Amino acid sequence: MNIPIKEKLFTVKEVNKLLPEIRVIFDEFKDRKKIFFELKEEVLELTKIVDNDEYRSEELSNKERILMATSKEIEHLFRELAELGCIVKDIDNGLVDFISIFHDKKVFLCWKQGENNVSWYHDMHAGFSGRLKIEDPVEFKNVLV
Repeated sequence: MNIPIKEKLFTVKEVNKLLPEIRVIFDEFKDRKKIFFELKEEVLELTKIVDNDEYRSEELSNKERILMATSKEIEHLFRELAELGCIVKDIDNGLVDFISIFHDKKVFLCWKQGENNVSWYHDMHAGFSGRLKIEDPVEFKNVLV
């Protein structure tokens, strides 16, 4: 899935305002992912039973249609996150970065599902392990000056 990321700059306050919406999207993703893998397993089992290409059971066809629809719903959720300006680092663990400006350079504001607010940032080339605590949220800007 190749979803273009809309580069947007954020303040800490702007990200924190988005978090309720992002939480809903992540919860929806987890629900859809669970359904997807359950359906995928059912389709695989039914495919073993119905091995004649000329004959497709109605149940198998219906499950395949639902599987494809669920896949499109998951892709739509990724698009929603991208349109918000999120850079999803790990969808399963709810790890998201947001571009911000700190001391005249681009950094990532870093949020992980389960955290109340954005409290961490890291260099553009550092990962989760390079996270640093945000001391003063107003130092993170949404414009490069």
